[in-house]
Amino acid sequence: MPAAAPLGLALQQSSSHNRPDQAILPSNARQADRKPGYPMTIEADLRQWNGKSAHDIRTIHARHRDGPGLIDDLVTMCADQDLEAGATWLLKHHLEASPARLDPAVAVRLVRLGTGFRSWEARLHLLQMLDRLDIPKSAVGLLAQLVDACFEDRKTLVRAWSYHGLQHLARLDSARRSEILARLNRAEETEHAASAKVRLRKALSAVSGL
Repeated sequence: MPAAAPLGLALQQSSSHNRPDQAILPSNARQADRKPGYPMTIEADLRQWNGKSAHDIRTIHARHRDGPGLIDDLVTMCADQDLEAGATWLLKHHLEASPARLDPAVAVRLVRLGTGFRSWEARLHLLQMLDRLDIPKSAVGLLAQLVDACFEDRKTLVRAWSYHGLQHLARLDSARRSEILARLNRAEETEHAASAKVRLRKALSAVSGL
């Protein structure tokens, strides 16, 4: 499993835009006020994170990792554009540090949110955790939408991991394997980034062996 994703990631600085399944937050939520005697919630901690400190976001995970409903809370926060980069990093880190997997219903919700992520870091984190998501065949179309967008991403890391996404898609849907193999072969002729080529070759080998 790869190391935690780029820790220079920056949360979107624009005002929050809710997506369809985002919980409505109180108007003062961004201030993340703490009531006397009550611990900070993971959302409040994440809103106060500066978007850069690796130490601080790992501390946030350590503080909340044993809390009830952590995964559901993190997926819910992925619906907030101000939190999606940090929430996906925390979710990926949590899955890497435990045997946990996302069950089909939660996985589908996360992939659906991923198709609307504004942050390239959030898209990257989602691609990197695909192996820990139990995505049902009924959600293949959603996954294809996500991977197709990442395949065209200008960020080399996102594009590199889109090849892994295509590999995952080929495993889920045998009807797409020939098309995916052809796409990977074409990409091998045009991909110039060394880091992306590594992922591309791994994906080609895996899909060819299916």
